Amino acid sequence: MAVGAEDGHLVALNAETGAHLVTIKACGAPLSAVRFSPNGELLAIAAQTGSLYLYSVSRYGHTYKKFGKIPGRSDNLIHLDWNQRGDFLRTVSSESDLSYWNVTASKVWYSKRLEISPEFR
Repeated sequence: MAVGAEDGHLVALNAETGAHLVTIKACGAPLSAVRFSPNGELLAIAAQTGSLYLYSVSRYGHTYKKFGKIPGRSDNLIHLDWNQRGDFLRTVSSESDLSYWNVTASKVWYSKRLEISPEFR
């Protein structure tokens, strides 16, 4: 289990016992979403700056190594999820931007501002 903090730190905990595993400084901005890949070997961290930080995970969650940063195209990413293969991420921003990110190439693959009806805001 991993939790993002307002000071840019990521705190990893053992999901069964709650024991602290490691704390890392991901960036200098608040972290807004954290998600492990389907196989648990990668971790994506979304920051309120709109950027994504990518980490490899090893030693049963005790070791995190940053392998990529993808600069954002919008502000405050509020949700992210992986595709089943773990090579693409989908994010949504607070400004209703939907983006697909190619993890292997470390770049935005597609991005579009969604038109949201005022009754749903």
